[in-house]
Amino acid sequence: MGWKDQFQWRKLKFSYEHPEQMVLCQWQTDVSTPTCYLLFRMVFLTFYLGIWYAGVRMVNISISCNCLPSINKGSIFLYYTTWSELFCCVASASSLLITVTQYVMEDEEEVKKSVFECRTWFKIHLVFYTLALDSSVALAFGYFGYVYYNERRYYRGISYVLHLWTGVLMLLDFMLSSLPTNLLHFYLTLSISLLYGLFSWVYYIVGGKDYLGEKYLYEILNWEDTPWTAIFAILGTFLFFVAVRVIVFAMSRLRDVVYHKYYYSVTEESVNPRNFVVVS
Repeated sequence: MGWKDQFQWRKLKFSYEHPEQMVLCQWQTDVSTPTCYLLFRMVFLTFYLGIWYAGVRMVNISISCNCLPSINKGSIFLYYTTWSELFCCVASASSLLITVTQYVMEDEEEVKKSVFECRTWFKIHLVFYTLALDSSVALAFGYFGYVYYNERRYYRGISYVLHLWTGVLMLLDFMLSSLPTNLLHFYLTLSISLLYGLFSWVYYIVGGKDYLGEKYLYEILNWEDTPWTAIFAILGTFLFFVAVRVIVFAMSRLRDVVYHKYYYSVTEESVNPRNFVVVS
């Protein structure tokens, strides 16, 4: 679908016309689930679970060796980085479950007759995948634009993985998959951004502190000393999410155009061509 077709009310929904898009790799030329794609899904989930564990472990070790103030170890859940990482974990787990389910259901003797059913599960998966993709990519822009250069906190190499590579790998995942994309779905991550802004304000009101014992979670969200800066920061994240959704949709168009030109054209006479790619 073209850019103009995206500005319709029905595009606000998480609906899809071709359920095989939720299962198959974009770059395969048949309708069976490749074993290598299943392994790819396993590796991605392992990566996100691994960096999640590494982040939690890093905080706990820092507290136990008195490198950080004595605080609640659960403070890691207060940061948007953690929220984004959780979205990535859920989206990766859901992707793996969908792929495994289809892989198991396929009859080895009738692979070419595999049936892809429309499921509510797929819509839920699209919601979490959209949150994971947009939030992780926007996080990279926001962190290195707002937080890192402004706060100059003690910096560890793991932060590059948490704030940069999660978004890069989510984009790679998106380009390898064939998931449908709607331009107007930026409203979902905008809502999460607003929710986090309200959460940070309530957390300040009740006297909460960050892992360094400061009265704010991020210096740019210092509601006591610079409240207007915090408000403008939240508004700025709105622009990030809109820009990221435009980039993601443009990448999906590029992905489909490349497939249609270099893959679909050479398989159109095969028994089971991939026919869900529509380029207008």
